[in-house]
Amino acid sequence: MNRKNLIVAVFALVAVFAASAQAAPKKVLSAKDVQTFIDNYEALSADLDALEGKYDDLFTPEEGCDIPTAMAAVRAVKVPDEMRAIVKKHGLGDNGFEKIIVIAYSVSYVQLEKGIVELEGQAAEMPEMAGYLDQYRQQLAAMKSGIHPDDLETVRKRADDLAAILGSEEGDGSEN
Repeated sequence: MNRKNLIVAVFALVAVFAASAQAAPKKVLSAKDVQTFIDNYEALSADLDALEGKYDDLFTPEEGCDIPTAMAAVRAVKVPDEMRAIVKKHGLGDNGFEKIIVIAYSVSYVQLEKGIVELEGQAAEMPEMAGYLDQYRQQLAAMKSGIHPDDLETVRKRADDLAAILGSEEGDGSEN
């Protein structure tokens, strides 16, 4: 699984994970987990790349299916032992794949939140943005319901670092 496919798969899982978050989400992250993910991302990614797409289809929702259906399908998939071992080898434990999903999902949330703040600043000059802002706020609220508040705050503290390694254009805001 190459890096691009890993990121696409994680974000696909994140989208699906978001839709199923009707029950209160459990807390899965510690600051140490986030630091471990950051420290080991390159090696983790290389090991997953070495699988050469072997499991890509397991984590790709059917094209055109709605998010709740996709989530049910992905949740029904047992993370293969080979992948579970790789994630565990890099310090993320038995539920490491879930941690990766929560990290990526939380980074997406923080990035959307930042985008909304920027759009709100522009809305006074561009009233046509109001409808989009309402949609984004609804999406943000739905996303937030899928993240344990403690996990979100843990990721928020390192969101810029995480966004940079996950390939976000936002990065840490420093171009120097």
